[in-house]
Amino acid sequence: MKFKILVSDCPWKFGDSLTMSEVKRGAASHYATLSTKELMDLDVKSVLADQAVLALWCPSSMLEDGFAVGRAWGFDKYVGTWTWVKRNPLAPKLAMALRALLNFPPGIIDDLCASGKFAFGMGHVFRGATEHALIFRCGKKIEVVQHRRNCYVGPGLPHSSKPEALQDDLDAM
Repeated sequence: MKFKILVSDCPWKFGDSLTMSEVKRGAASHYATLSTKELMDLDVKSVLADQAVLALWCPSSMLEDGFAVGRAWGFDKYVGTWTWVKRNPLAPKLAMALRALLNFPPGIIDDLCASGKFAFGMGHVFRGATEHALIFRCGKKIEVVQHRRNCYVGPGLPHSSKPEALQDDLDAM
């Protein structure tokens, strides 16, 4: 079977562990990881249709590796990025509870909670509140979907879980 759409969330190997806590963090604490070279060596070409799209989830600190993997898998054209902006699912509940508890007008409490509206993930330079999927193609040009955006704002999910919104956008093509 040959696939026209491939969405990949690779088990990237990189230094993303937290050593000063009992909490297990980082990919390697959840599953076996692969080096960029090992990912590049995977035989993805054999399952691709002549015209295909790849959405490659890639940590922001490893975008260069993501480009190398996409090209090694047979995708000759990078066409854009799809970004998930992670919301903190507790922020609206916190704001509502504080408004009720303190009897403040909504604007004041919302302003106080503004810094908590986005996820607070790990990061090498900045704390992560986004994840990115690099979009590649092989074969002829992809049909543009005018009513779709290149970002999605939604709640943060458990480790390695991704929003269905990306698949919905790709299916619309």
